[in-house]
This record gives sequence, C-alpha cells and structure tokens, in this order.
Amino acid sequence: MLNSSILIEKNTMAEKQCSVCGQVLPIFEFRKYKNQSGSIGHRGSCRACEKEQNRERDQRKKAQLGINNILVEKKCSVCKQILPITEFRRYEHQSGVGYRGSCRECEKARERERRHQNKAQITNDNNIEDNYRFLKFYKKIKSGG
Repeated sequence: MLNSSILIEKNTMAEKQCSVCGQVLPIFEFRKYKNQSGSIGHRGSCRACEKEQNRERDQRKKAQLGINNILVEKKCSVCKQILPITEFRRYEHQSGVGYRGSCRECEKARERERRHQNKAQITNDNNIEDNYRFLKFYKKIKSGG
C-alpha cells in the first residue's frame, strides 16, 4: 500500500493514492490547497470522495435543523439566548435566504445606541458649523462689508 503523500510518476503523469477510497488516481483528481507555510499541495482525498463527504455533512446539518428541514430555533450572537426563529429578521443574499445573527431585541438596542451616539455627533457638528457661520458673519460685519 502506498503512502498518500507519495506521488508516483508514470509516463510523466503524476498519480496519488486517495486516503479515503485507496485508489491510485491522476493528480488532477485531487483538489489543490495552500497549507499554513504557504506551499501548495494536493488534498489527501480525491474529488469524488470529497463530494460524498460534503453530501453526508450537509445531510447531517439538515437533520439537525428540525422537522422537514425547517429551522425552528437559533442562538442569538449577542445575548447568547436560544430563541424561536420568529425572533430573528430574515434577509436575502446570493446563496439564498437567511436569518440575521442577532435577535430583534438586540438589534433594537444596538439601533437605539447608534442613534444616541449619532445624535450627540450631529449636535456637535451643528455647533461647530454654527460657530463657523457666526465667525464668518462677525468678520464680515467687523470689516465693514
């Protein structure tokens, strides 16, 4: 049996043994990846085995969602409570429809805080602008213009 990390040269075509099914396949049947040190290599499992593993993983995830693969509960990323899915806002994106990470109450609290901070900033900006206008007007009057 060959080690999965050993490449075999046959007629100038590199081959590798799949770590899952054990077949010796051409190197293009293995996906490329870059490891932590930055060097490029090929995965240990072939594309067909990876596809099967991904399919099994997706089925396990769907089974965890609940009855008929419908999401019924979700954990809020802010308050860490597990709440009914109706407590989360829906949104659409390229890969489909999803739910926000934070619940409606946490979003409301964050929005109130943001408005409060912006109100203070807007008030400060208006004061600076009013002071600038006053100084400009004062200089104009003082110069006699």
